[in-house]
Amino acid sequence: MSEFNAAYLDAAIRGEVDRMARAPEGDRNNSLFRASASLASLGLREGQIIHHLKPAAEFVGLRGKEFYATLKSGVRAGHTNPRSAVHLDANPKMMFQYGGTASATSKQRDRAPTDGGEPAFVVAGDEGPRVSASELRRHIYRRDGKPVRIKIKKRDGYINWYRASKEGTDGWLSRKPATYQACPYVGVVDPFDPNQFGELIYWPEGEKDCDTLGTFSLPAFTFGGTGDGLPEGISEYLRGRHIAILEDNDVSGRTHAAKKAQLASRVAASVKVVRFPELPRGGDVSDFLFENGREALERLVAETSDWTPENDHHPEMGAAALVSCDLSDVQPEKVEWLWPGRVAVGKITMIAGEPGLGKSQVSIALAAAVTVGGHWPLNGGRAPMGSVVILSAEDGLADTVRPRFDAAGGDVSRVRIVRAVQQAESTRRTFNLAADLALLEAEITRKQDVRLVLIDPVSSYLGKTDSHKNADVRSVLEPLSDMAERLRVAIVAITHLSKGDGKAINRFIGSIAFVAAARTAFAVVEDAEDSARLRRLLLPVKNNIAAKPEGLAFRLAQREVADGIIGSYVVWDETSPVTVSVDEAMAGGSPNGSERTATEEATDLLREILANGPADVLDIEVQARSAAILSDTRRINESKPFRSAAVALGVVKKRIGFGPGARIQWSLPSEHIDDEKRRGQ
Repeated sequence: MSEFNAAYLDAAIRGEVDRMARAPEGDRNNSLFRASASLASLGLREGQIIHHLKPAAEFVGLRGKEFYATLKSGVRAGHTNPRSAVHLDANPKMMFQYGGTASATSKQRDRAPTDGGEPAFVVAGDEGPRVSASELRRHIYRRDGKPVRIKIKKRDGYINWYRASKEGTDGWLSRKPATYQACPYVGVVDPFDPNQFGELIYWPEGEKDCDTLGTFSLPAFTFGGTGDGLPEGISEYLRGRHIAILEDNDVSGRTHAAKKAQLASRVAASVKVVRFPELPRGGDVSDFLFENGREALERLVAETSDWTPENDHHPEMGAAALVSCDLSDVQPEKVEWLWPGRVAVGKITMIAGEPGLGKSQVSIALAAAVTVGGHWPLNGGRAPMGSVVILSAEDGLADTVRPRFDAAGGDVSRVRIVRAVQQAESTRRTFNLAADLALLEAEITRKQDVRLVLIDPVSSYLGKTDSHKNADVRSVLEPLSDMAERLRVAIVAITHLSKGDGKAINRFIGSIAFVAAARTAFAVVEDAEDSARLRRLLLPVKNNIAAKPEGLAFRLAQREVADGIIGSYVVWDETSPVTVSVDEAMAGGSPNGSERTATEEATDLLREILANGPADVLDIEVQARSAAILSDTRRINESKPFRSAAVALGVVKKRIGFGPGARIQWSLPSEHIDDEKRRGQ
C-alpha cells in the first residue's frame, strides 16, 4: 500500500492522465514512460497504472504491444526509484506560504484563511497548494494547457484556488480575481480538441463525472456543479456543438440541467437532456456508467430527443401542462379526522421526541386503536376501524414491534409491515419514499381498508434525499401528501428532536419542510413536574386545520404478551388534559439551559464509552447520533457540548496510523478510568 496521502495520490494520477492525453504525436511513448514511472514511484501497482493510463494512451493512438511494453518499462523504473512521503513534505515547492511565512497551521491550510478580509495567497507551482489531511480530491481547470483554477473537495465542502501573482511571485489565491475568465474543466478526452468538433460532447454536472466519462473514453466538460452556477462567457465553448447534458437525479440537478439547456440551445447545433430516473435520488451519470457501461449510455443518448422549451418535461410527470381549476368548481368539505383534532385523514401528522420517551409507543397506540376501533383518551370518541401499514426501520419486528402491538391490544391481522423492496430475484433494498411511492400506493389499494400509515422514522426512508434541504424534502413529502389525500389515509411520520434551545417547531430534526408539510405536529417530552421522570406529555406543536388541542399525559407500562416476552404500551392519563404549552414544557425540562443539559448528556455518554478503554472517534459519533445527541451532519469536534465534555473529562486524543487509514482515538486519563471502574463495582 502506498504511504502517500490519498488526496495527493488522486491529484498525481489525474495529473499524469491529463499529461498523457495531451501528449503530442512524436512524444507519446516518452510521455507514457514518464507517467508510468512517476506513478510506480508512488507505490502504485502495474495493474492500477494500466487502469488509469490506458484510456488516455488509447486516445492519443498508443495501443497493444507498444503500450504494454512501454508501460512495463516505466513501471520497472519507478519501482526501482521509489519516492518518499517524508521527502515530499520537505519539498520547498510544496510548502504552504501565507503572509510571507514558509508554513502555516493546519487550520489555515484547510480553510483557505484570510487576513482582515484579504484572501490567502499560496506560493506553489502548477500542482497547486499543498495537500492537507482533510482533502479528498482536487480538480484542475486549465486554459491553453496551463492550470488557472484548482477546485479542492474537502470533508466539509469545497475550496477554490486561482492562479495569481503577488509582488512578482507566482502562486494561488483563495478568492476569484476580478480578471479571472471562466474556462471549462475537461476529462481525459478533451471535447474542445479541434478533432472533436462535430462530435457529440457530454456536459455532466460536476468534475467527478467528467473524470468518470474520461475513463470510458468519452469527451466531457463542466463549469462546475449547482454551487458554481453558470459563469459569464461560456457560450463560445458551446457554439455550434452537439451537446448531451447529463442530469443528476434530484431537484437541484433538474433545475441546473434546465438552465444549461436554455443557455446552450441559443448557440449549440443540438442539445439533449439525458435523465436517469431509474437511479436512486441523487444518482448521476457516474452511477449509471459503473452499473451499465458505455454502450448503455450511448444508446440512452441516441434515444433521447433534442431538447426544446416545449418538450422540457420529465418522464414521470408526462407532458408539461399547467394544471388549474376554477375555485367555483370546488365544493367545500369538512376535515375528516382519524383522531378528532389531532390526526386528520388525507394529511401528514408529525410526532417528534428524544430517544426513549415513547414516541414510537404512541404511534403503536394509534395503530392498535385503529385496528380494533378503540377509544381515544379523554372521551375523544372511537377510532374508525381499519388496517394499518407500518414502515419501521429502527425497531426489531419480532422482539419489539410485535410485542408492543400485542401489549397495546391491537389486532395484528390488520397490520401490514413494509420490510424492503425486491429489485431482482436476489436483490433487496430499503424502501425509498422518493422512488417507491407507487409500490406503497399499490399495497394500500390492495388492502382496501387501510386507514393509517406509520413511518418510523421518516428520515430512514428518504434514500439520497438531503434531509436538510427544503426543496429536496418537499419533493418527497408533497407526493406523499397527495397520495394520502387521494387514498383517504392518515400518514403519521416519526422523527427526532434536535438538541439546543428555541421553539419546539424549529427543533424537528432536518429541514423545516418536514414540519411545514404536516398539517398537525406533536412533541413527546418529559413532564418536568414529575420528580420520578416517568410521566410523559404529548403536546401540540402546530395545527393548520383546527384549533390546537389540549395536551395529553401518559406513562409507559409493560405486560407479558407471551411466555417470557414483555411488551411496553401507553397508559393515557384519563383524569384531565394538559394545559402547559410545548415550549413551556421543554423549558421546564432544562431549568439551567438546554446547552448545559446537552453538555451533561455528552459528558455522560463519553464517560460511559471511554470507561472501557480507548474508542475511535467514528465509533463515538455513531453512538452519539444513535442517542440523538449529535446530528447526522456534524462531526464530534464541531459540537460544542462534546468539546466541553472532552475538556471536562480531560479526554486524551491520539492519532493512530498514517495516510488514508489513519484514525483518531479518544481515551480517558488513567485516573478517570480507575474512578469509573470503582463506580461500577
